[in-house]
Amino acid sequence: MKMLRTALALFLTLALLLSAVGCGYSPIKSSDEELATVLTLDGSFDVPYELYRFYFLSELALAEKDPATLNEQEKTAFFAEIQKKTLEEISGVYAVFKLAKEYDIDVESREFDKYVKEGVISAVEGDESYLGYGDYDTYLSEIGKAYMNDSVFRFLLRYRYAEQKLAALLRDTDVLKSDAESVLSYMNSDECVRVSWVYIPYTVLPGYTERRLTEMADEAKSATDAEFLAMTHSVVPDAYTDAELDTGFYIGKYQLDPYFEALTETAFSLELGETSSWIDSGDGKYLVRRLPKDESYLSDDKNLPDFTEYYLLNSFYRCLSEEAARLSSTVAYASAYETLSFDTVKMPE
Repeated sequence: MKMLRTALALFLTLALLLSAVGCGYSPIKSSDEELATVLTLDGSFDVPYELYRFYFLSELALAEKDPATLNEQEKTAFFAEIQKKTLEEISGVYAVFKLAKEYDIDVESREFDKYVKEGVISAVEGDESYLGYGDYDTYLSEIGKAYMNDSVFRFLLRYRYAEQKLAALLRDTDVLKSDAESVLSYMNSDECVRVSWVYIPYTVLPGYTERRLTEMADEAKSATDAEFLAMTHSVVPDAYTDAELDTGFYIGKYQLDPYFEALTETAFSLELGETSSWIDSGDGKYLVRRLPKDESYLSDDKNLPDFTEYYLLNSFYRCLSEEAARLSSTVAYASAYETLSFDTVKMPE
């Protein structure tokens, strides 16, 4: 199930998935300001300003509020909210590295270095299925629009690969239990909901006018469940399998990765039969419909492998969430943190 698409679909997903050819590209050294430690987690993970800036500006963009329109009291509260979400995201990243270390996954190994190198090559050069940015300067310019420099882009590639390796190891060693009784109990519990969604990726969103988006939302909200499921095929029919589009998705509170927090929260906030307005989550816009659980589908043993996948994804991200919460509670702020503000956290000109 293709549910672990990242929030950086334009920049990261293709780099993660495509094989690379050609020469490597030397890393670009970050400035002293970008490398300055903003905060430390668990007494051992120093978080540089450049990474904090990426998550801060990403959260600010998702919030769709303009600090300039707020009074001082509102601005202070909003700044604290963005800082809180930024810390949560960063804690989630380092939870992967913390657990990877505990399970003897060497994220600084040659294997990881090779993966990062090839990821950058893919982003710049592409291959037969992806055009790529064409040249290194364009690559730097484009990732800059997503609040990244070269160092952050490479760090996120390493992080995503560590997440993949960690998930595989926990499954292969049975740390994540998945007996049939536990899986079906989870699927039938309040910890899991069945939803469907109409999805428009950011890469094609410019082709949709506000009027068209409004029309689609109105159509979705007035549609029956069957009509809504039919709508899911209309935008990007190759993004999911036909089975997923026809039956909907079973997701847990921890199942989708942190970039899809808004989608997960929306899914659990809806009443049965209710459809959301457009939400920005991860790699695009979504209309989400809460569907009743299909008891015949749940009771069919042939669907157990799918249920097990859902269950394992949820279990893995619950594990990461718990570790992230622990790391967040250990935060120690450096002096550079005190200088942060809406005016100072920004990409260089």
